[in-house]
Amino acid sequence: SGSCWWRSEKPIRVQLVFGSLTCPMTDSSAPGINELYKKYGDRVRFVLVAVREAHPGSAAPQPQTYEEKFEHAKAVRDLHGHKFEVAVDDINGTLHRALSTKPNSAYIIDKDGKIVFRAQWASETGALAKALGEVADGKSPRRSQSNGTMGAMIRMFRYLPPVLDRAGSGAWRDMSRAMPPVAMSGSALKTM
Repeated sequence: SGSCWWRSEKPIRVQLVFGSLTCPMTDSSAPGINELYKKYGDRVRFVLVAVREAHPGSAAPQPQTYEEKFEHAKAVRDLHGHKFEVAVDDINGTLHRALSTKPNSAYIIDKDGKIVFRAQWASETGALAKALGEVADGKSPRRSQSNGTMGAMIRMFRYLPPVLDRAGSGAWRDMSRAMPPVAMSGSALKTM
């Protein structure tokens, strides 16, 4: 009898995705998540939770207030054309930090409020689709998680320069500190 942060008269299933305006993984996962919503949104509640900015810059700084974070969440929704709910984690990222250190992980929560599937990266739409299909049909997923990091990283590269440029001054420096090889590869793509 654990409590859930959502309340509904009937049991619901949830596809929970974390993301931010300055996260290239969020951009790379958005088209696939939108497709999954079209397919399963009538049987599974989709929620994108706006988290701390992955690579803040002058145009998209780290929010200091809930209102600023709410504006970033609306920008993510509008940018990606999400037709499902976008929620906002608290300013410290309490929910996100409790579940994952990844900036764009995804979770499927069953009607009893239990996490039954975890994808380290929301762009792992093949694995998410299989698990969502099983959960939408009232079954438990055959696998409890997907760890397709290499594929997710490869898919993310084409989104890296536009996202960091959109974030503004300082975002490339932040990426360089966090992941030097990724930043170097992204810079090389930008000059091609």
